[in-house]
Amino acid sequence: MCNDRGDAVSHTIPDRSRPPWPAEGAASAAAVDDSALIRDEYASLWRLALDLQACGTVAEAEALAARALAAERGRRPVFDRAITETAERGLETVREREQLRSLAIRDPLTGLYNRRFMEEELARQLSHVRREGRPLAVAMLDLDHFRDCNDRHGHRAGDLVLRSLAVLLQGFRQGSDIPCRYGGEEFVLIMPGATGAEAVNRLEPLRRRLAETGVHHEGRLLQPLTASIGVAEFPFDGEDVEALLDSADQAMYRAKRGGRNRICVPADGRA
Repeated sequence: MCNDRGDAVSHTIPDRSRPPWPAEGAASAAAVDDSALIRDEYASLWRLALDLQACGTVAEAEALAARALAAERGRRPVFDRAITETAERGLETVREREQLRSLAIRDPLTGLYNRRFMEEELARQLSHVRREGRPLAVAMLDLDHFRDCNDRHGHRAGDLVLRSLAVLLQGFRQGSDIPCRYGGEEFVLIMPGATGAEAVNRLEPLRRRLAETGVHHEGRLLQPLTASIGVAEFPFDGEDVEALLDSADQAMYRAKRGGRNRICVPADGRA
């Protein structure tokens, strides 16, 4: 190729097969020369960016970034800045992704898992215990006289009551138990590995503790909190999500009809 004066000049076609540089600041390093060192540094940055993108949790990403920084830094100042920036941007992306996921699966009032996540997770847990031949119990909890509390004290007091039960559920959960808010004043506790009888025995202290819990709102002590609880066991009371939740719901209404503030199992349950 020639210029305007007819002199031969070289023209290098840019390599379009390479992905863009993962972090700003490293571009100046690539412009210095195209040595093996630069290519190696470039590969390290790109590998870190991809690995961070594949991380499922913030904790996993933070551990990965810490290992990469400890292993890779110390080559050249420009590379140290580039890999630090790549790690920071990757972590920021993972944090934002986890925050969005949390908003999608968490109940904003109580912080518990929401109904959509509960149904999906219950299906996954049923698949696991079915394959492993293990039991699983589901408890449905409904706060007694919750509407009266709302009517007498207002919705802010009602929200405080819901959060109080959520805190108790988080404190009483064991191992792989999964507490969720089903909707309104109803909550669900998924208990993988527990039989119906074991679930009833474990929930009884929660029922008593709830009845002893005093919730104060604007300087006033609200009426005692109680809950009617229904427990269903896989596979005896249902073999899929819908059937198991329906059995737990029926058992909960048995507790309501029986005087509230108690735990019941389905009429033909084996708990």
